[in-house]
Amino acid sequence: VKTHAIRRAHENIVKSMQSADVILAQFDVCRK
Repeated sequence: VKTHAIRRAHENIVKSMQSADVILAQFDVCRK
């Protein structure tokens, strides 16, 4: 159970990082 929770948390972190990259990319496009 513990490893599953860690894997879920890791997936959430990866998803949030990916969404942050998308937001930063859109922000760069808006500045140009």
